[in-house]
Amino acid sequence: MRDWIPENEPMCETSEKNERLYSRDEILPIGLEIGRRIMELFGYQRISSIVFRLKLNSRDIDAVINRGALPSGEMLLCIRRATGVSIDWLLTGEGSKFSDSVHHPASSFEVVAAANWITDKDISPRLALQ
Repeated sequence: MRDWIPENEPMCETSEKNERLYSRDEILPIGLEIGRRIMELFGYQRISSIVFRLKLNSRDIDAVINRGALPSGEMLLCIRRATGVSIDWLLTGEGSKFSDSVHHPASSFEVVAAANWITDKDISPRLALQ
């Protein structure tokens, strides 16, 4: 694989001649926003927890979340499968966060928050009466 591509050479065989390619400086902010949305989606859990849920390489996930790398297709599909998130929203931040046609499981953060709410509101008063 080459590290250097001449300025006027297409990125790949399907690229148009003289097509403007994005520089790393232009892609970095986009990648960082995708990483921020992934963290939001997983309730700001540690990377090790996200790795466990997605069953992906920790270096790849860390690169996306902390260094602004763009996620692979495999990573996007794993995130969608695990959460039901819209890939469009994940990549752009636009549109609905979750696809209407896909049931999305609650994140661990949402489950814990719901459990705490139920405990605080329903169980504690009953225990106090006993």
